[in-house]
Amino acid sequence: MTSNPSRWSGKSSAASLAARFPAEARRLHISVEAVRDAYAREAFFRRLAISPWRDRFVLKGSVLLVALLH
Repeated sequence: MTSNPSRWSGKSSAASLAARFPAEARRLHISVEAVRDAYAREAFFRRLAISPWRDRFVLKGSVLLVALLH
């Protein structure tokens, strides 16, 4: 899944957001769980990017690999 912040931006309720995952999974030909995981990762990195801790945070192991590959 490519990172596209505008695709997930906006003020949506959790139920509305979760309802969009199956359509996104079909569009990308991946599982709903993979879409949910990608969304969670992207949300984490978005929040980390504006955090005062961003310069002290170190990505290790598979999190770093996933971040680099997507």
